[in-house]
Amino acid sequence: MGKKPVRILRSIILGVLLSFMTLGIILVFFPPSAASMPHITPDISALQSSPVLVTHTFPFEDTNVTISITVNYSVYAGAKKADRDMIIIGNARESNREFYRSMINDPSEESLFRDLLGQFRAIKAERNLSDDEYLELITVYTQSLPYTVIADAPAKFPVETVMDTAGDCDDKSLLLAGLLAREGYPVALFLFGPEKHMALGVGSDTFHYKSTGYSYIEATDYSFVGVPSYTLKGNGTLTSDPLIIPISNGTKLYHAGSETSHIDNMSAQAGRRAAEISLDLRQMPISSRENRSEYVAVFNQLNRYSGIHNYVLSHKYDRKGVFEYLKLEMPAGT
Repeated sequence: MGKKPVRILRSIILGVLLSFMTLGIILVFFPPSAASMPHITPDISALQSSPVLVTHTFPFEDTNVTISITVNYSVYAGAKKADRDMIIIGNARESNREFYRSMINDPSEESLFRDLLGQFRAIKAERNLSDDEYLELITVYTQSLPYTVIADAPAKFPVETVMDTAGDCDDKSLLLAGLLAREGYPVALFLFGPEKHMALGVGSDTFHYKSTGYSYIEATDYSFVGVPSYTLKGNGTLTSDPLIIPISNGTKLYHAGSETSHIDNMSAQAGRRAAEISLDLRQMPISSRENRSEYVAVFNQLNRYSGIHNYVLSHKYDRKGVFEYLKLEMPAGT
């Protein structure tokens, strides 16, 4: 072998060795959990800006609730400028966990979470809400923020979602995860890669999503805790199993899953009965239609089941009230 090929071979070997050495140094001094983690640096140019009052009103149970907080504009502006490009080194699950946790737990956002939770706690005390209702209050607040999506945009920091009073699936899931985690509920993010969707899991004693051990929470729109998205925004459907990204391991469990499961089952049953009766009416012979009493009886049944189904769909912010309504309208065995 001539000298030139030997030199080339040595250069290749040296290059490979240097690559391994560089990777080793990165893994030692920059472990996966520290790889390219986003953080907020408050915008110096906005430090003198006045806090911005953000007010949002939403329905909860049998009334409307209003939340008003002031947001530090320099923190918001800094969040807008933050680098959110993710570099995954090593375990993807752990890298995702640390990436999203850094957005949820950025020190600059602690005053935002403190102010929000202060108002939620005051509502809980005033209305004597249970821990389940309190979780639902916070959940409904997040769900009520308008759903807006910008294609291929990175996830927002919670301060951005609150200030914008809008967000998409990951924006609103991160905000909700931050709120519930700080109130002692075990929380995980559900990342559905093929569908490009994010939802939330919360610790519960029943009505778990698949084999995750968590109850599903859809943050994009009103939905009962535990009831998964059958149709996503944009008419997609969830078919993949989520990557589970644990965020907190609190001890408060959600205990109303049996009720939301019952609501989901009864709503589906009412919808099926309405569809069946509607088909029966269309297929009813003219002679039967001329028998007004028979036709009216069937038509009233259609109205009944359609009304039940639509009532549930339009009151997804009121688990307690809907459960009581169904006990009257669809008692066991009907």
